[in-house]
Amino acid sequence: MFQSAQAAFAQIFTPPFRAVLLKSLGLTFILLALMWAGLDKAIVDYIAVPYPWLASILSFLTGLGLMIGLAFFIAPISSLVAGFYLDDLAGEVETEINIQGRPLPAGQAMWLASKFAFVSLLVNAFALAVFLLPGVNFLVFFLANAYLLGREYFELASLRFRSLAETHELRRRHR
Repeated sequence: MFQSAQAAFAQIFTPPFRAVLLKSLGLTFILLALMWAGLDKAIVDYIAVPYPWLASILSFLTGLGLMIGLAFFIAPISSLVAGFYLDDLAGEVETEINIQGRPLPAGQAMWLASKFAFVSLLVNAFALAVFLLPGVNFLVFFLANAYLLGREYFELASLRFRSLAETHELRRRHR
């Protein structure tokens, strides 16, 4: 296991992995910025107050709320974006270790990435709900996303060698 982790760590800095990392980060931040701008505009247009000092306070609280709220969307959005590139990375790894799985069809890869992003969004919405519980909030956020990412990567690897039904059975059996 440690040998595999060491080999994986060495691959992180190779050009194909760096390219996917940069594309995923860039698209994630663009999507978050667009969400921020859209939500901020909707809130500013929706709320009108007669006092400038109250408008300033509401503007500050809106920015703070958006910053905290969107932080919980980083995992689902980055998972959705990265999900479109993970199959390519799996092919790179398989080529290096002389194992060949079958690439996922583009439609299935997009469906699985979208489905995973939706589940991740629900889990992170729950994590956001426990945000106000000190100590527990970070633990829930970390454990939920660790589980979700482990599940996604397991499915990705399994689907390159097994059918969807076999993958679900393997995940259920080895939960």
